[in-house]
Amino acid sequence: SPSIVKLGIADAHVFLVRGLGSSWLEANSTLFLGHILGIAMEPRTTQSHQEALYTCRQLRRIFFETVGQLLSEKAQLQALKVLGQFICDHCASSDIQSGYALSLACQAITSITLILQSSSLPSLSDGYVANGLQSTLCHELPMARLSAAWCLRQIALSQPSMHWSIFTTLVSRLCKFKSNRVAVEGHTCALVANLSSIGLCRHTVIESCHINPILENAQDLLKSKSTDAATARSKFLGAWILFCGVLSVPSVGESTNEIVSTILSQASASFPSGDVKGRVQNLGYLFRSGVRSELRKNP
Repeated sequence: SPSIVKLGIADAHVFLVRGLGSSWLEANSTLFLGHILGIAMEPRTTQSHQEALYTCRQLRRIFFETVGQLLSEKAQLQALKVLGQFICDHCASSDIQSGYALSLACQAITSITLILQSSSLPSLSDGYVANGLQSTLCHELPMARLSAAWCLRQIALSQPSMHWSIFTTLVSRLCKFKSNRVAVEGHTCALVANLSSIGLCRHTVIESCHINPILENAQDLLKSKSTDAATARSKFLGAWILFCGVLSVPSVGESTNEIVSTILSQASASFPSGDVKGRVQNLGYLFRSGVRSELRKNP
């Protein structure tokens, strides 16, 4: 079956590269990465979504068992630049094949950044990779958008100094692309992923000045009118994804009551009162209790 063939080809790639050794891979890493990403862009390997997912799964395995394990730190930094260049070159393309390749590249960057942690700064400090990932948030394929959002989260975790620059850029891009259904979905997911990393980042404290732009964007998405039903649905979904992201923040200081009141008022206006009245009140109580508990843990 095609799945068995793909499994065998993936095994052959791994055994061949391991046999050639790390020295060969370091000398030919750009060629090898281009080859792997080229397979993901080949229409014959992505004739259906299920086939494309299986292909990407095997390509990820090739990557993790070769580039992720055999390359030195210096070579992995170079691989980050190569992957970032690939993303910047193809993020503007809207075809599905490029989306699968972009998703694979984003997951590869996430993996290398997770391995290198703060040592990945030389390849990330210029913002070139982050800019490519932010552009991928506008891709038609949801898989590519989510992979880019999670990759930006990992970069923020490994490089706390880049956390708020990524956050600010995402907020401004969401304002810019507010009428674009795909961009709204991608950027709201990226913002929530960024917010979820705050409790894991050392020396990263969120204040009301960071929360207010998100609340304003969420309210604007709910208020803005769209003639297209799909765009209206994406804006509604994006707004409540942002609200959920705000609720996931460990502590927002003295602005807690104001934030809770804003979210509860929007919930009351957005949903039938009979369905959510009690749940909305419980939501506010749980959020306030969670914040108070967090403050007691971290006075």
